[in-house]
Amino acid sequence: MRYLNKKNMLFPYIFIAIISVALFTLFTGGRIVFVDDIDWLLADDSRYHYLNWLYFQNTPFFQFPIFNNPLYGMEFASTLVLNDAIPIMALVFKVFKALLPFESQYFGLWILVCFLLQTLISFKLLKKFSSDNVLCLIFSIFFTIAPIFLWRLWGHYALMSQWIVLAAFLVYFSEGFSLIKWLLLILLSFLINPYIAGMLYPIFLADIYYKRKAGFINKNESWRHIGIVILYSTTVLILLGYVGFGSSLGAGGYSNYRFNLNSFFDTDTLWSLTLPNLASVANDYEGFGFLGLGVIILIFIAALDFFLAGNSISKELRSKLLIITIPCIMMLVFSLTNMVTLGDEVLWSYDVPIFLKPLTKIFRSAGRFSWPLYYFIYLLLFIIISRSGRIKVYLYLIPLLVSLQLYDTQKASSLFRLKHSEVKNYWRTIGGGEKVYQVLLPNWESPLVSSEWDNIGKKYNNFIYVYPKKRTDRAFPIALFAAKNSMAINFGYFSRYNKKNLKGAISKIDKELLDNKFNKESVYLITEDSVWAQLLLQDKNLHLIKEIDGFKIFAPFYFN
Repeated sequence: MRYLNKKNMLFPYIFIAIISVALFTLFTGGRIVFVDDIDWLLADDSRYHYLNWLYFQNTPFFQFPIFNNPLYGMEFASTLVLNDAIPIMALVFKVFKALLPFESQYFGLWILVCFLLQTLISFKLLKKFSSDNVLCLIFSIFFTIAPIFLWRLWGHYALMSQWIVLAAFLVYFSEGFSLIKWLLLILLSFLINPYIAGMLYPIFLADIYYKRKAGFINKNESWRHIGIVILYSTTVLILLGYVGFGSSLGAGGYSNYRFNLNSFFDTDTLWSLTLPNLASVANDYEGFGFLGLGVIILIFIAALDFFLAGNSISKELRSKLLIITIPCIMMLVFSLTNMVTLGDEVLWSYDVPIFLKPLTKIFRSAGRFSWPLYYFIYLLLFIIISRSGRIKVYLYLIPLLVSLQLYDTQKASSLFRLKHSEVKNYWRTIGGGEKVYQVLLPNWESPLVSSEWDNIGKKYNNFIYVYPKKRTDRAFPIALFAAKNSMAINFGYFSRYNKKNLKGAISKIDKELLDNKFNKESVYLITEDSVWAQLLLQDKNLHLIKEIDGFKIFAPFYFN
């Protein structure tokens, strides 16, 4: 171990690469890294994240805003950044789109990158508190097998970027103040997911406070840095397309997606073979925060060691830890929402203060804001261990507990490996059964087999859903068909959308169809019986009015 700590400088990075790839393979099967492997994306919410990317390929490379995506959603939702499509990966792949098949995907590669960065950055963070490479490396595995990190394999892959929160801790615990690092982290987070960005600002303010207290910056510099970050963030939001241009940042549901007070110990049935599942209230899943069996055992052991033998945490480090605890606790309080729950009981509820309502609309899945405290618990545990007089004991104990935690989560690893490598088998069995599989089958095997589709793809520029709404799962095969034919659509799944623009789009459709002012560039997918009945009265020698492969289609002037 002394050799590994002092002689071999490459060993930590070789170890990080090997363990990250091994864990990636254990939990996904590994095949998803290939860009032409898309079936695993076509079953749940990820199908729409993928669809966003397909449409974004057809936009100009130089445009404003950068991630404008008008072909997907048209009038009422037209930006890539608000639909979990991982903008930074979309931009990179867009550069190389000429070398890739149209139906390529980057989500598998992204997941691998997140495994690598989760291990690497946690190692770098731990090195701030210990020079022992081996101790830092084996403990960093806990960060990579953290249940809150792996839980995002359910489908919100952008949220596997939790390593950015670790990077923010790394900046905070570094000597001096670096505005450039904060600006880069903020930009990177907005290029991935706005929830991650939202977690950075409280940590940034803690960094400002501590570095001013420590004398690295003065009062005027503090306010100047805050002003720069506000102006910079506003500019980034506009340039990337977070504000304006048809979409909305706000949405309801803040009190639904909360952190439960038992979340740190709730296995959610999947994450432990040993510990029981605890009761919870519906929708608490966004606040999932099980610490992991190995970590929980280690907390008890380290706490006993700390109180029996004492600890040598310096006054300066205690001050740093106390200051960073404040934003972590504040974010945890926000994650509890205005409906505080313990198990399946609502302890109390209250009206959200007016000044907080904008935040609750932007960050409605508030349970995610428990993540900084979660990782702070991991970090504090390591700091206590690294200052123990029994380091040699921990060097043998931690690998055992890592192995125990991996064994204890084998139900999760098996499920996710099946979900990502044998997707049809997964949905036909444990994912939902035969009925769910049959519903999803058209996503993998297109039902659009009639000859009319070829002409529709050539003759029309838009595919209009009558009437557009937030989510239209059954029409996904048509959305995929439209993307392949560079046709704009007004339907799909949108996490954020402008309700006013949606009403305007519906009014426009009414004017076109009910007033016989048909758009020659649009073909219509009809889901309203009353509209279909009226269209059946139109001239069938001029227009295509037909149920094709299970979809009611009105194609104006098709025979013209």
